[in-house]
Amino acid sequence: MRPDAPAIHTRPMQSIVETARRMPEPARSILRAVYRASRGRRLAIPKLVRNFVVSRGPVYRDDTRVGIEDCGAWRSYVKTFRFPGRYISSFHAQLAGAPLGRMGVPFCIDLGVDGFLARDEAMKLYELAFFGPGDVLELGTFKGLSTSIIARALSDRQSGALVTCDIDPGFSAAAAQHVRTSPGGERVCFLVGDASKQIDGLIADGRKFGFAFIDHWHGYDATHAAAIRLSKVLMPGGFVLFHDYNDPDTRNPDHHHKVYQAVHDTIGKDPAFRFCCVTASSAAFQYCPPGR
Repeated sequence: MRPDAPAIHTRPMQSIVETARRMPEPARSILRAVYRASRGRRLAIPKLVRNFVVSRGPVYRDDTRVGIEDCGAWRSYVKTFRFPGRYISSFHAQLAGAPLGRMGVPFCIDLGVDGFLARDEAMKLYELAFFGPGDVLELGTFKGLSTSIIARALSDRQSGALVTCDIDPGFSAAAAQHVRTSPGGERVCFLVGDASKQIDGLIADGRKFGFAFIDHWHGYDATHAAAIRLSKVLMPGGFVLFHDYNDPDTRNPDHHHKVYQAVHDTIGKDPAFRFCCVTASSAAFQYCPPGR
C-alpha cells in the first residue's frame, strides 16, 4: 500500500450547525450551542451531538471497494458518520498527523507502542469505536496499540467497555501494562486464549457488542471462524472492521494472509451485512439483520 497515493475524495457533507438551521426551536438553539461550546474546548463532540450524528445513520462508500486483483490499492480515510468538521476530537486529529515509522515500517503510526496501523485506519478505528453502539470486542491485542485507541474512543464518548483477546499471554500482559495507564484503560478487559473459543464463551454469556475489530491471525481459517460468529455477537446496527483485508499479499496463493477471501466467503455472502468502506488495509461492514 502507498500512504502517499491520491486520496478518494468524499462529497461535501452538511455540518451539524447547517442541519440545525432547519430544525424548530428550541432544538435548533440547543444543538448549535452545544456544538459550538464543544469546538471551543477542543475535546470530543458532546453526547447530544454524538447521538444526533448516530441518528442520521452511516454513509456507505461503495466507491472504496476493492476486487481481489486490486488488493493493496490505497484507500484514504473517508467518514462513515457525518460528524461536523474534519475530526471527531483532538485525539482523532492527533491520529491524522501521528509520526510514522514504528518498528521500521514506513506507514506504521508511532504512538509509543508497537502495532501495525496506518494513520487512516487508526482514524477509522477510533471513529467506529466512538460512534458505534454499546461495547467493543477486539481479536488480536498484540502490544496494545489498537486497544489503546479504542479505549480512548470509549473514554471520549464516556460509555462502553472493551473486551480484547490475544492467544499470547506475553502480548496480553504487555498490552495491559500500557493500556492501564492510558485514557479509558479502566474500561478494558483482557482475555487470553483462542479467539473462536473466547467468542463462543461470550455468546454463551449473552454478550453483545456494537463494534468488533478483527485483527488476530490473518489466515483463512482463523478469519473464517471469527466471521461466522459475528451475527451471534454483534448488536443489530453494529459494525465490524477487518484489518489486512486490503492486503497485497492476499493475491499470493502461497501467502497465509487470506482475510479478503474469508470475509467474502462468510459475511460477504450474508445479506444481513452491508459494506461500509475500505480504509488503508481495513474494511468495515455493518450488521443489518432483517426487521431492524
